[in-house]
Amino acid sequence: TGTTGDTLAIDLQPEVTISEQGTYPRAAERTDGTLFVAYEGPLGDEKALLVAKSDNGGLSWSEAGVIAHDLAEVDLANPMLIERPNEGLLVAYRRHDQVDSDYVYRLLVSELLGNQTSWQFKGEIEIDVTAPRIWEPFLLQLPDNQLQVYYAREPAFEGDQQIVMRRSFDDAQSWGMQQDMTVVASMVGSREGMPSATVMADGNLLVVFESFRNPGDSHFVIRSVESTDGGLGWSDQQDVYVPVDPMANAGAPCVTTLADGRLLVSFMTDEDSLAHDWPGHASVKLMVSDGVPGAGTLSWHELGVTIAAPADAFWPAVLGLEDGGFLVTYDRGGPKARRGALVD
Repeated sequence: TGTTGDTLAIDLQPEVTISEQGTYPRAAERTDGTLFVAYEGPLGDEKALLVAKSDNGGLSWSEAGVIAHDLAEVDLANPMLIERPNEGLLVAYRRHDQVDSDYVYRLLVSELLGNQTSWQFKGEIEIDVTAPRIWEPFLLQLPDNQLQVYYAREPAFEGDQQIVMRRSFDDAQSWGMQQDMTVVASMVGSREGMPSATVMADGNLLVVFESFRNPGDSHFVIRSVESTDGGLGWSDQQDVYVPVDPMANAGAPCVTTLADGRLLVSFMTDEDSLAHDWPGHASVKLMVSDGVPGAGTLSWHELGVTIAAPADAFWPAVLGLEDGGFLVTYDRGGPKARRGALVD
């Protein structure tokens, strides 16, 4: 158990290994309490997106299937899980590969129904040839059954990157036309990336992402935007975490709404290292909102606990659990998980 600078404490359970190999773990919880984690990993000589399962609250994990696999040179990555109201699971992921002289960039969705063990291809979020490049999809289920997907998109090859959002009203089979795409966050001279979204207690939406500290300055910080109209319009960017050292980075954020309405953000930072070899030498940390936020009232403070150290710890995510706690997943020599809870 660690403490913050005030009366809030955090109860953290020991680190558990999900798999001996792999990276980029992302978790989902079914209504019966079963936990699933999707992650990138090897499958023989191929690259694969794999699934692990826990029936005991994350104390132990077992293999639970293969989402997709392909030749090692195919860029199969960024799996993101979400539970559906029918107790099925959806996963969004990227599949980038070279076809003849062209590079083909795809964001795809697959589905696991009920107690089945085989994943079925569901649909394409976006497919592009040569440009723009697209990365890091994040699925969000809205209370009205609408699905949203947030991802990083390069509008051209000048180096900038923005966060965009698409919607699905037919259970993830289609995601609208390009003209239906909403730009969520964009800044000239910056690469906005690694988006994560949540529905706040008041029904408004919050997206966190990594962004350049300043235009043209490639050191990353964490920022957020809010929407009060279901994602049609977005606020100006607000800082969530900016390391004191201008040479340090904070990135790969993930946000979740806890059962009591507070928000929790996991992220990785190299601020405790003098090496400045981002994304190397990173540790995983947490931020918590000051109480239950409403529109325009969001503020944060850091929980005084390092989830995963010493370095290197990569690509964390956090999931609020039905019992009021949370699960942090990350790569530290393979996919790992830690359960925790805030203690007032």
